[in-house]
This record gives sequence, structure tokens and C-alpha cells, in this order.
Amino acid sequence: MPATTTEALDHAEKIALPSAIGLWYGSKIWGSGNHYQVDPWLAMAEQAIVPAVTNKEFESFIMLNVPPQCGKTSYAGLLLPFWILGLFPDTRVIFITYSDDYSKGRGADVRNLMETYGPELFGLDVDPDFRSAGDWRIKGHRGGMLSVGIGSQITGRSGDIIIIDDVIKNAEEAASAAAKRKHLAEYDGTIRTRLQPGGTIIITATRWAEDDLSGALQERQNAPEYDGDRYEVYSFPAIAEPEEEDDLDWEDPLGRVEGEPLQCRFTKPGEPAARNHFNRVRRSIDTFSFSCLYQQRPTARKGGLFPKHNWRWYDFADKPYMDEVMRVWDLAATENGGDWTVGAKVGKTRDGEWYVLDVVRERRNANDVRELVRATAKSDGYLCKIRLEESRDGAGKSIVAFYKTDAQLAGYDIDGVRAEGQKESRAVPYSTLQNGNHVWLPNDTPWTDAFVDEHRQMMGDGRRPRHDDQIDTVAYAVLEMVDSGPVILMDPYDYVDNTSQQGLNALWRRLGLAGRR
Repeated sequence: MPATTTEALDHAEKIALPSAIGLWYGSKIWGSGNHYQVDPWLAMAEQAIVPAVTNKEFESFIMLNVPPQCGKTSYAGLLLPFWILGLFPDTRVIFITYSDDYSKGRGADVRNLMETYGPELFGLDVDPDFRSAGDWRIKGHRGGMLSVGIGSQITGRSGDIIIIDDVIKNAEEAASAAAKRKHLAEYDGTIRTRLQPGGTIIITATRWAEDDLSGALQERQNAPEYDGDRYEVYSFPAIAEPEEEDDLDWEDPLGRVEGEPLQCRFTKPGEPAARNHFNRVRRSIDTFSFSCLYQQRPTARKGGLFPKHNWRWYDFADKPYMDEVMRVWDLAATENGGDWTVGAKVGKTRDGEWYVLDVVRERRNANDVRELVRATAKSDGYLCKIRLEESRDGAGKSIVAFYKTDAQLAGYDIDGVRAEGQKESRAVPYSTLQNGNHVWLPNDTPWTDAFVDEHRQMMGDGRRPRHDDQIDTVAYAVLEMVDSGPVILMDPYDYVDNTSQQGLNALWRRLGLAGRR
């Protein structure tokens, strides 16, 4: 420990921040020639992390989304817990990652730092009676570090600081809906309950999927009426660029210009952007993987089954006559959460253009869903066919029969459509039409933004949006109508009191009888 004023100042500089320890001891920790650097993204993140972990008056929640190998685990899994335990030795740190073995390795690294540099920097040492890699303590204090894989036992243990680092192991796990549901359930049922009052949870991740833990928590807190924990999210894409190509208000969080790479150990001063490590990776791997892992956006700006630029747009007042109209329902009944009840109304013209006319999307209980279908049918009219998605579990047929015998739906053309094959396969005909610029969406409706965003996330390789009910209902409508011949749907009220030759000619044209007299 320091003896003079100068030594005290030097010592204070070494332990002022977690990154300061890296700057002073980096070559010793990681080996000769491996100098630690505090990149702009880390400097920004640290300005949020340090006040959060040192303020014990209220809970804090921070999320960092960073590309691979940019130093997030070196910081959050090594320097940060070492610094916290050195300055606050009664702090209980829990470190969680994708496996027990990997997590215990990080715990051993922090323990070794404490044994090597703890006496010099903080006057502390590891308790010799509690020094296992996965669970060790500070000698003479109640603080220490528990390191486990997600899903491992932490019940009965509490944490003042909980660090969750990359809980998805690989692409196979990223594509597993069951694995991602398990992560969220573990967070809700175990991890969050272990946080002590005034504590902090820090999630550091490389994004893998829209519904990974980071994505699921962000979606939850963005929901209307949400009043729970609020994560402060810091997302640093490898290449600075707007998420939407026409976003004129875009600003990079680090002040970079569009196309500028993230500064990190891969970046060489003065190197042309095109030759930068991240741009080389972009040219070498598939678009979706780069968008997830490097851009922290688990969707691609271009590509996928439904590219955004391939939609066509229409005004309701100018929409053409439809040969056939159908509304397909996914009758999920979940009130205030879970799956959506969706009814998509689609029309087809004689010349092969497809129009999405309306989308009803709500979360309701079973009784309210029935009332929704009835009210929508009344609004659509008898000329709009009604199709109900049948689940594979056998309950679908009874549900269709129930609606067919509903007295309030008498006279409507109602039938079921059975869920066959994978969702991506069912969407292919619909995707083909959209890629050929034959699918039209209405301007200025409250549902089109969410509709387009859901479609943008359908990649066609097993990775899809968390909720894909709008895609599925329109896909069913296309499958039902794509092979059908023209069906004349005319509104007789269009021709009441219209006995002029012009009116008759218009009617004949619609009936395919043009030229008759």
C-alpha cells in the first residue's frame, strides 16, 4: 500500500476505474505485448456502469450489446468484478454465462487476480478456506464471487452485483426456441429474484436472435403499460449505419459517420474502411449472421423472405376491384400477453395483384375472440370468405365446427385451413409474390409498421420473428387463393338506379362479358 503522497496518487490512479487496472496491469494479466486499450464504446459504457454499481440506493439494470472479441468479457468478466470486490469487499458478485465450465474459468481468473494483485492494490486476499474456482470469498469479509452456467443452482444465494455474459453458446442454441424460453424463465424465476435491494444487473451479450435474452427483455419493457425494471441499453454495431436505409435522423451513439468501423483491437489507425476487419468479416459470412453478431440487430436490412423495398403501396380510395377477398384468422386466445389473435384480410385482382386490405391484431380471451370474429365479419360483409387456422393437435376441427354453427355467422363462407409443413414453406408462395412486387400495402394505417417489421425478420433459414402470426395468416390466404380461378364479387348496390349503357358496360366487363348487347 502507498506510503507517500506521490505513491498515494499513483495508487489511486491505478484503481480509479476497472479500465484503469487494465491499463496499468494489462501486459501482466494477458502477457507481454498485450497492452490494454479503452476503446470509445467501453469508455461510454463504463460511465454508466461505475455509478450503477457504486450507488446502493436503488436497483440498476444495464445491457451492453457488443460484437465478438471486442473486449466485453475481459471487462465485465474480469476487470469489473475484481475492481468491485477490491473496493467493496463485502459485495456478493454472481457471474453467469452459458456453461458451468466457462463460468468457473472466469471465476478462477478473477480469483487469481485477487491473489496476485489484491494485497498490493486493495490490501485484500482470498479466503484460503473458500477459494474454489466457482465460489470463492474475500478473507475477513462476506463478499466474494459465485460463477455458474445459466440454469445452475443459485437458489439460496444472493447477489449485490449480477453479471450475465453471453448465455447463448452457439448458432444451434440460438435457433432453439426451447433454449431461449429456458433462459428467460431462468431469469424470471431465479436470477432476478436473487438481486438484493440497491443491487445491479449487467447483461453483456453478442446478439444472436430477436428473442434471445436481451431481445426478450427489451421487447417486454417496450410493451404498453409496462411498469417493471428498465434496462439502460447500449448497443454498439461493428459498422456505423442506420437500421433503416431512409432514416434521416440517424445518429451513431459514438458519433461515427456512416460506414465507420467500431474502434477496437482489430482497428488499425489509418486503415481504409473497406479493408477493416469488420468489413472483411461482412464479406465472408452470411448477411443474417453479420447483422446479429456484429451489428447487434438480429434482422438484416436487406434480404430475407420479405425485403422491405419490395412492398408496393396504395391508397384506400384508389384500390382496384378484387376478384376474391378472404380473411384468415389465427385464433390464439391469450389475454394481456402471449400470442396474438390475428385476422388478415387479403384481396386478389384479376391481373394477379395481391392487396393486404386489413389486419386485426389483438390479445383477447376466448369469449372476446369470438365477439371479435363476429364483429369483423359483419364489417367485412358476406362476400369476404372466412378461414380459420386449424392446429395440428386435433382441436382445430372442433373450433371450425363451432364457428360454422354460430347463428350470428350464418350465411358466411367459413372453413378451416390446416397447418401443414414448416412456416417458412407455407410462406414461400407469398414471399415469391412479394419479391416480384405484386403485394400491396395500404398507406397510413396504424398496423403497417408492425406488419412490415415482422416480415423483415423472416429470414427463411429457420430464424424467424418471435411473433409471426401476421405472416402466417396472409400466407394461408395466398395458398387458398393462388390456384383459384376468378370469382366475381360484385356489390349490387353499385348498380342500383344505374341503367345507363355506361353502367351496363362496366358490369359486363366485370363479369367477363364485354361486347355483349
